[in-house]
Amino acid sequence: MKRYPFQPVESRDQSQSQNRYRHWLSTFLFLLAFGTGVTAVAIYYVQSRATEQPDLVQPTSVPGEYDLGGVVAALRDRDLTVEYGRRQARSSALSPPAQTLTVDDAALYIFIYPDAATRATEATGLTAADIRLATATGTPVPVTVPALVMGSNIVALLDSDSTEVRDKVTQTITELR
Repeated sequence: MKRYPFQPVESRDQSQSQNRYRHWLSTFLFLLAFGTGVTAVAIYYVQSRATEQPDLVQPTSVPGEYDLGGVVAALRDRDLTVEYGRRQARSSALSPPAQTLTVDDAALYIFIYPDAATRATEATGLTAADIRLATATGTPVPVTVPALVMGSNIVALLDSDSTEVRDKVTQTITELR
């Protein structure tokens, strides 16, 4: 081994000290990398378990206490295409506001009562001709071919000339218990 004048000669103690330092540094870096890997796997596992969606179950409606979601689910069970509307309507003949649905391109206005007894008290004897709809500002809502259907705590006013849609909606609403 050739020695250069500018290189200091290391003593045996200095050499062992540097080797020990390098060994500890290497061990520390290995443990740090291992710990980081374990942490990354743990975070991935926890996040993947947290984002798993359980099978969504349609909540069952309590008899006589249907909500709009329950009505939509019942209509979809009859293979009808149902979309939520973006507006409400009012009628002087019925106390709750109507929530709008679109069923196979037909307007369906749903009046939801707290229970079947209240609906029966207020809506018994009404016909489709008795119900005049208006927006919250008072603008009349045109209904050209009305059909009134009642069941459970629901009163529905359908505006459709399709016999198939009328029959399916009528069956669905009247079978609500």
